[in-house]
Amino acid sequence: MVIDSVPVVSTMMLFPSSRVLLLGAILFLFSATFETNAFVVTPCLRSNQRSQLFSTTTDTETTVSSPPQYDTFSWDLRTPSGHYQNVRIHYRISGNPNGPPILLLHGFGANLEHFRYQYPVLEDTNHYKIYSMDFLGFGQSEQPPNAAEIGFSIELFVQQVVAFLNHVNEDQPWTLIGNSIGGLVSLGTSAYQTKRPSQCPNFSISSIVLFNTSGGMSGFRYQDLPVWAHGVMGVLQYGVLKQPDNLGKYFYNLFSNRDTVQALLGNVYPNATNVDDELLDMMLEPAARPYAKDVFLAVFGGPPGPSAEDFLKDIRDIPILCLWGTDDLFTPAFDGGRPGYKLAQFCDSLRFQAIDKAGHCLHDEVPHIVNDYMMDFLQERRGESIRSMNDTLAVAAI
Repeated sequence: MVIDSVPVVSTMMLFPSSRVLLLGAILFLFSATFETNAFVVTPCLRSNQRSQLFSTTTDTETTVSSPPQYDTFSWDLRTPSGHYQNVRIHYRISGNPNGPPILLLHGFGANLEHFRYQYPVLEDTNHYKIYSMDFLGFGQSEQPPNAAEIGFSIELFVQQVVAFLNHVNEDQPWTLIGNSIGGLVSLGTSAYQTKRPSQCPNFSISSIVLFNTSGGMSGFRYQDLPVWAHGVMGVLQYGVLKQPDNLGKYFYNLFSNRDTVQALLGNVYPNATNVDDELLDMMLEPAARPYAKDVFLAVFGGPPGPSAEDFLKDIRDIPILCLWGTDDLFTPAFDGGRPGYKLAQFCDSLRFQAIDKAGHCLHDEVPHIVNDYMMDFLQERRGESIRSMNDTLAVAAI
């Protein structure tokens, strides 16, 4: 089977040799990739073909899109000890107030501004109501001082999304779009809806778009590691990351340094054109807040949690577009023990598309390519929704 890919110019980023070891550590931690054995590739329509999909204008298109607005909502999260703790979650909303809702979910170390190149494209259509949200501890969401006691996990982030979707209470089905951990949480939320519908009274999910997906919240999935690595990873997890006032503080300071972050991004982005001051400021500004270190160590050293395969087994009949950069060093598309291209074995409705020479944050690295595939998929789904609505009205009129 031939896999369609899109050529992208690759730029080699050089960085000081003193950071090679640091880069190796982060690559080792985030090598939690995927293990399945089948894939599906369905070509998407290019941008000049999109207009052929629709001949129907809906009422939502006559509404003027709203400019971006930022707000917060209060979430009573439940800690592992069984206590409830109220936290403040930051989110963004824009687009057509009457349109079908979309929620964008960012990855580790990022925030909702990481979708800087997706907002204009989605908003310009005047079709969609666009939400995005900072995960707890990230961006402008609250950074709890007791991060080590919160129990940061993929399951916690899924609970956050479920609470948010119930809170906003949209009357149309959602599309979830996520990068890295955000992609994994998107799958987890859909699986949660399937397994616990009574806890999802105010929302339904109709489709998902993945911009690469992490194998877990962290790389500490010991059963996937060679035996010799267990001791090394144990020292890192419990001797460094679980010691916030000792080695953990030193470890965090390395990652909150602008030069180090730029060097790492040069490897996350094979094409480094968009590794600019705006991106660096976006990543580093939340790191200057008082409890950023505690959140970073709690998430980085936390459990890997469920994998994408675990969630996909519980997802039925929800179309999923899975875009994956072929040069992703963190979660490889075709190499390693769990290559991303095999995810479709676990879900018949998952469509895999490789993006040649793009990395882990391909939505920000090559947005012109990613946005084409994303918009084709969304408009295809919207076309089916309009046709279904018209069919229902026709039947009702008989």
